[in-house]
Amino acid sequence: MKKINFRCSFEDSFQIMIKNICQILRNAFSLMSFLLDTVASKHKLAWGEFLKIYLGFLKFPLPMTRCLFLVVNLLFWGCGQEKSKILKPEENRFSKQNIKMGLTEPIALTISNDNEVFFCQRRGEIFVYNPKKGFVKEIASFMVDYSGGNGVMGLALDPNFDYNKHVYLFYIDTAMNYKLSRIKFENDTLLQANEKIIFSFKIDKEPGAHNGGTILFDKMGNLLISTGDNTPPWQANGYPPHDQRYGREMYDALRTASNSDDFRGKILRIKPLENGNYIIPDGNLFPKNGSLGKPEIYVMGCRNPWKMSIDDKTGFVYWGEVGPDAGTDSTIGPRGYDEINQAQSAGNFGWPLFVANNIPYCYVPLTDSSTPKPFSATKPYNPSKNNTGLKNLPIPQNAFIYYPYAKSKEFPLVGKSGRTACAGPVYNYMNHKNSSVRFPKYYNDKLFIYDWMRSWIMAVSMDNKGKYQGMEQVLKNIKLVNPTHIAFAPDGSLYILEYGLIWYAQNKDASLTRIIYSEGNRPPVPIITCNDTILELNSTLTFNANKSYDLDKDSISYEWSMDYQAPFSYQKNATFIFTTAGVYMLNLSCMDSKKSSATQTKKIIVGNTYPKVDILLKGINATFYFDNSDFEYSIRVSDKEDKKIDTSKIVSNITYIPQGTDIYPMIEPTTGHKETPKEREITENALIASSDCKSCHAMNIKSVGPSFIDISKRYFNHPKAIELLSAKIIKGGGGVWGDHAMSAHPQITLANAKSMVQYILSLNNTSPNIEDKYSIKLAQQGKILSKEFVSKRGWFYITSTYTDNGIEGKYPLSKTNILTLKNPLLKCITADSLHKCMIIEENKNLKYVGAFNYESNIHFKNIDMSQINKVSVKVNSKSATGFLQLRENSSKGNIIATTKVNPQGKWGIWEICTFNFVPLNKKINLYITFEDNQPSDDGTSDHMINLEFLSFEILKK
Repeated sequence: MKKINFRCSFEDSFQIMIKNICQILRNAFSLMSFLLDTVASKHKLAWGEFLKIYLGFLKFPLPMTRCLFLVVNLLFWGCGQEKSKILKPEENRFSKQNIKMGLTEPIALTISNDNEVFFCQRRGEIFVYNPKKGFVKEIASFMVDYSGGNGVMGLALDPNFDYNKHVYLFYIDTAMNYKLSRIKFENDTLLQANEKIIFSFKIDKEPGAHNGGTILFDKMGNLLISTGDNTPPWQANGYPPHDQRYGREMYDALRTASNSDDFRGKILRIKPLENGNYIIPDGNLFPKNGSLGKPEIYVMGCRNPWKMSIDDKTGFVYWGEVGPDAGTDSTIGPRGYDEINQAQSAGNFGWPLFVANNIPYCYVPLTDSSTPKPFSATKPYNPSKNNTGLKNLPIPQNAFIYYPYAKSKEFPLVGKSGRTACAGPVYNYMNHKNSSVRFPKYYNDKLFIYDWMRSWIMAVSMDNKGKYQGMEQVLKNIKLVNPTHIAFAPDGSLYILEYGLIWYAQNKDASLTRIIYSEGNRPPVPIITCNDTILELNSTLTFNANKSYDLDKDSISYEWSMDYQAPFSYQKNATFIFTTAGVYMLNLSCMDSKKSSATQTKKIIVGNTYPKVDILLKGINATFYFDNSDFEYSIRVSDKEDKKIDTSKIVSNITYIPQGTDIYPMIEPTTGHKETPKEREITENALIASSDCKSCHAMNIKSVGPSFIDISKRYFNHPKAIELLSAKIIKGGGGVWGDHAMSAHPQITLANAKSMVQYILSLNNTSPNIEDKYSIKLAQQGKILSKEFVSKRGWFYITSTYTDNGIEGKYPLSKTNILTLKNPLLKCITADSLHKCMIIEENKNLKYVGAFNYESNIHFKNIDMSQINKVSVKVNSKSATGFLQLRENSSKGNIIATTKVNPQGKWGIWEICTFNFVPLNKKINLYITFEDNQPSDDGTSDHMINLEFLSFEILKK
């Protein structure tokens, strides 16, 4: 018998062994995974607990392959189980801390490894917040050009800041140079005398012509700089400016953003050296020798890459691209879009040839009348005579996320309205180990984006290749006011700069804030309750913390202080006597039993009280206006502190609002604190208050746009003011008030745009005919003539505002009173409440309340029944018989009057029924009920009626 030789090399034996083990694992994993998952899910066991149980059933010794299989399989299963446990965190586990309020245009921040927060204001001031010391300190002030949108734009710390203390600043100096400089931070001060200019280039002086401005370091020590296209947009009607006419070079974005030989409209990437110079890193868009373009360019084709971030894990660069203003598509190209972009490597992102997902624009040189031709995304070409770089450009890349003013089909969660897209950080959970305030693991590897105008923050999910998967809103319950920059600190908390409501101004709500997450114990929620915030001198303020609470039901200790000084009380209830006039900040700090704390602040004004404004009518019902009924009015103002009322500060108007705008239910007399004219909110018009108007316009001071008062003065006598301004609100525009274009608002209806314009025009002091202008200025007393109210269908409201003299000229208070007069015909569908009935719409001209039976009622609030002795109702009954009733203050209240309902035999035949009664001469809540002669709850229409309107009439003189 022949012997078989089994000899083989060691390498062959090892390979065979590995191959056999892998085969065993492959065969066993699927079966064991199923068994493990089934048993664990059935008994709800954690994988570690299951491991102990499983080992108990095994008999030892175990073969090596069994041990290996068991350990590997359970580890894989354990990782899967751990991942599946990651749930979305509860919103109430996030809390907001106000670090510094009352800032002036805070623009950028950066955070050290020691959690020190450095931030800058656009006008040149640099601050640092030291959380260990607990205060904010100004550490430098730079001379900058801050006209338009210029000034300090970016701030970054050297990767070796812990050792070299180098701070980098990106700003526009007074000679219109972009400067990247390096300054040393020493003894809580920036040593400006030792400023080292690393990089600089000239820009055109065009206010607000897009600056970009973010600077930050990547993990390789490269410094990235975002720059805007430095091109004014307002001559292009919301589309890309391609102007080729002589002397119009600054109105051509092709000369900058898509010019490979220009630093503007780019993201630059350099590597600073210790000696103050820099080198070009590998991987930029053009060769280092500059043969094809500026070697510093990493990304080109940007309009205004305002806020940028880098994912430390992947190195991907993200930025928000503030897009053009067009509200609609046209022959020139698409409407405007904002973008969130992702650059996985160097590239071209299209502007001003393309937008969004590479939708092409047409080349419009304005030098001839030839038909515009769209640019080609496969062969992008820069034809501008102002282009000094490549003609044939790199293929453009699509935007990562993009959305217009109107609702986005692709990304509906971003909403609609004004837009300023910004890219925040990608959250890396493991960068923030051992922190009790870090954001949860749920947000690991998600990109945080935000919108300055819309004031939301979204977390964007991506796959392992960076492809978009979805988004969700973050911090829904925390109010933000125009966030300009967000960044995660080493401790995992989120710092936010909030710009505030008004552009180019100091804002009381402009702040550095911090958001923390409480995985275990949550900090208490302090709530100040006080009897008033506007006090006379020598008043005693009584306040308490009774509404404060702790979500974990921990006990709370309290600490009261004034103006952040030493505490004056540790009780839940406290008082404070004010002996000096001024503005005070009352602070309540709450600490739970686990030493977590939070603070709330409330502003107190002492030495001034609200004025009193009364609108008095003579000979008229206070709810309705009636044709051919003249009436007299008078406006009375009193103020305790003002010795004499300055009548020039009384502004009164009567304004007409057309029916259909639904503005009446939203108008209420304003009684809230209005600290200064600058801070006065437009609460008198709910449509304006709910839009983004206040981001660009204030009541009577210039912001980024003109004040409402100035608009009113300019257009009040314009014959087509309402049509012109309404169209401008919807479509956008510019060039009338200066450099900034107005955003389009295609989501606003024409009727609502007209209502907004009518309110704004009512702010003027002149007195045209109400038939032509919808509003007239009222003297302190007078008579309103009947011809001004003939055949009007809508609402008139009389407003009167007085602003007092304040405290030594500061902190004036305003009081507005509003008296609304309705048309005496009330549609039943506009009732304040409907009970056991429904609204039926047969067509756009016929809507009524239907399915009205003996259990139903509708009611209207605060109806003045003075002088009214007759109410007519339009009713339709097929077969129901009975009586309609007018009731006082409830559906079971006193019956004012009844009227009989007659069946018509079929639907669609309406009749007018009349209530006659003696005037009540008081205001009531008016209810309408039905008493059925044969009540039934069988659900059939035999016992139901329809109601269309009520019409009120007054006693004839």
